[in-house]
Amino acid sequence: MVSNADSWAASKRKAREELEANENNYYFLKLPADYFNRPYSKLILKSGDAAFTLYLRLMVESIPTKGKLRFSSKTPYSARLLARVLYSNVTQETEKFVDDCLAEWIEFGIIERYDDGTLFIEEVPELLISQTANAKRVQEQRKVKKDSDKMYAEKDDPPVYDESLED
Repeated sequence: MVSNADSWAASKRKAREELEANENNYYFLKLPADYFNRPYSKLILKSGDAAFTLYLRLMVESIPTKGKLRFSSKTPYSARLLARVLYSNVTQETEKFVDDCLAEWIEFGIIERYDDGTLFIEEVPELLISQTANAKRVQEQRKVKKDSDKMYAEKDDPPVYDESLED
């Protein structure tokens, strides 16, 4: 019988393999214009910029697994482990800060903790978009061409004849 941890590990492995196979892909978290006015964003911001930065780092960390956070198939993230992964200079205060943020976000439903310990940020799959390197290159070429065409169009416009300048 396949356990939740094993199936999660397989899905994480598959996601990592897809990312590695598409290493020229770019991933974006597309935030809507009203993102900072949403209730949960305001709630996180009330805890300070450091809390919002932590939340964004968790979102980015969860991109390969579309919102799921887990250290390994056998080890779910704890606040202490997350602090050690995300911060270079970890103190007890840092661990407590991460623990307090996680507890609050889980309480308010911003982050969900599954029975197996996996953390899930529900909004990540909704906000996640990707683009290949080739698509990005084509997009940039189109922008350059459009800007170039616009510049030439402005140069080629005939001069405006102003009768008031005549003697």
